[in-house]
Amino acid sequence: MKNESYNYFPVNLIQSEHLIEFTGLKDFNRFLLTQRISTIFVLNNEQGEAAHFAVSYKGGLLRQATLGFKTMEDYMEAVRDQFPDSESFYTARQMGYKTYSDYKLVSEAGITNNDEYKAMKEKGFIQGYDEYKQATAAENAAFANPFELYKHAIEQQFENFAEYKTATAKGFDNGGIYRTATAKGFDTAADFKAASDCGFDSALDLKTARKLQIRDRADFHRYNDLEFLKNTQATHDQRLLLTLLSKLPEGKKVSINKLEELLAKALPEYRYADTNEMPKWFTIAFNGKQSIVDFLISNNAVKKYGHFDADGEFFETKTIQNRKVVIDGSNVAHNSQGNEKSKARVANIIALTKELQKRGFTDISVIADAALRHRLEDKDKLGELKKLVDYLEAPAETQADMFILQYVKMQHCLLVSNDLFRDWKNIDPWVAHNIDYYRIAFLIKEDAVLLPDLDKKD
Repeated sequence: MKNESYNYFPVNLIQSEHLIEFTGLKDFNRFLLTQRISTIFVLNNEQGEAAHFAVSYKGGLLRQATLGFKTMEDYMEAVRDQFPDSESFYTARQMGYKTYSDYKLVSEAGITNNDEYKAMKEKGFIQGYDEYKQATAAENAAFANPFELYKHAIEQQFENFAEYKTATAKGFDNGGIYRTATAKGFDTAADFKAASDCGFDSALDLKTARKLQIRDRADFHRYNDLEFLKNTQATHDQRLLLTLLSKLPEGKKVSINKLEELLAKALPEYRYADTNEMPKWFTIAFNGKQSIVDFLISNNAVKKYGHFDADGEFFETKTIQNRKVVIDGSNVAHNSQGNEKSKARVANIIALTKELQKRGFTDISVIADAALRHRLEDKDKLGELKKLVDYLEAPAETQADMFILQYVKMQHCLLVSNDLFRDWKNIDPWVAHNIDYYRIAFLIKEDAVLLPDLDKKD
């Protein structure tokens, strides 16, 4: 409808021999447009209220009841925005709503806060409500209008209708849980619940667990601990034996019978308590003493721990100096003070490295936080350290501890650090059960480097 602008003149009385009254504002407005009339008289009633719009035309008077509209422009706006009457039109304008559909919504829903209405609209719930109704059978619709849907969704921590629609289609009834599950790779609420019930941390863990028939988190930890040795090409019972070999005292002769006994004691840790069965994922190759002997003789991974004497039927472990060593770079640089106020020195790591080399160790690596080099007092000595050892930095904003512990798990190597890894022990059973065996404490005092744990092993 074309927007017109009219001139209004309030009058109390107009007398004319010829009076024509229109049937409605629509026809009256059409006549004004057709005849290009822009001057309108507003006739008041006895109470002084505008009762009729009127125009003078060819000596006659044409009029139309205002039906409560103050101007014809207001009437045209009301028609355009689908208001059925002047009362709803002016009430809506006073409340700040432009269209009748918005006004009807807030009236029926009992919304009194305009900011809440704006938030509902911006978050897509007004338009989204039609999608909700289409996706839900009428008799099953839980929400009578967009506002009810909006209130429910916000209470359940959904950020907008788009998220609500996607999440509920996947079975989620809470936005916070949906976002947490999505961040962990879960596509459905059912999978997320299944993983949570079993203690799995991610969708990938759940997928792996289902494929291998892993029962729960504890079972999954045991599986992962042995997976660190998958590069040995050994079965799981063989990897377990390798772990046992890594913990044998140095320079000792251990009979094949003793090894078989140690393995027999370790295997029950993997059995399920309720059924006494071994996990389906646990692969087994040993079927007696001879199979263990064959493995000790032929597997290359065995050689870093010692060698098997077939004639004497014993396994002789190597001296500790033949073991790999990883140094906790940040811990040693701070001389185990472990805070930003303490002074970090490359000299500490160099002194420790030279002490290890003096004791006969040759395979030495350092793993440090990326931020350590920015805190070093003597960073000019970093080049000297890198000539002595393999120096590795963890990625920025990532704890070096994670890589240090993974390295120890894979290599079964010694770890020089005064960090007790208490936090890691609470979340990782392998660390809780094993790290204290591989960890070597130290103390650097002036020019002296003390390694009492190595002195015990000697």
